[in-house]
Amino acid sequence: MTEETPDLYLGQIPTLFKQLKIPKCFVTDIIGCVTYYYEFMNGRSVVYNPSNRKQAMTMRLLLAYTLTAPNADVGNILDILDIDKLIRNVDRLLKYRDNYAHILATWRLCVEATVPGRKYSDSDLVNFKLDLPLLKKIKTHLELDSTDARKGMSDGLLIDMLSCCAVNERDEPVNYDFDSEVTHITIKVFADILGHLGELE
Repeated sequence: MTEETPDLYLGQIPTLFKQLKIPKCFVTDIIGCVTYYYEFMNGRSVVYNPSNRKQAMTMRLLLAYTLTAPNADVGNILDILDIDKLIRNVDRLLKYRDNYAHILATWRLCVEATVPGRKYSDSDLVNFKLDLPLLKKIKTHLELDSTDARKGMSDGLLIDMLSCCAVNERDEPVNYDFDSEVTHITIKVFADILGHLGELE
């Protein structure tokens, strides 16, 4: 942003994240969508296909960060950042950055409960994805398999947990990862859950 060009553009987000020293595990998905937009959508005569996961996630990112109208087609996308949206989204990422050690330590407890006794390196941890079978292992490790409703946890609750943590209160994805169609929890989604529980205040 300069006096000549007072607007911030989507393509400047990776530099902003780098300057703010936000850990890569929280922004790789966003940078992936930004890259996809400029390589495959921007300035091209592309017909938006909502069943194309990369296009769909990129459009959702554009709606979450830019001035793009909700009903815009690919030809009418504005890659100018909406300052209010940017502040809201970056504020959340800064909380993740500032609480990274706590997030990583808590995430380690969950991940290592999937295979008791196994230790993971930090790089393995930040790339780990918890899916339903692994959440069931954690449930068993915590002895929450009881059929007694007062002591146990149903698999339906785990499925609800997976689905509800996919989007935030504005129905925006928490994770813009388009490499996997399987519902899972990443360290970024886990950080969002901790934030909702008041752990990052």
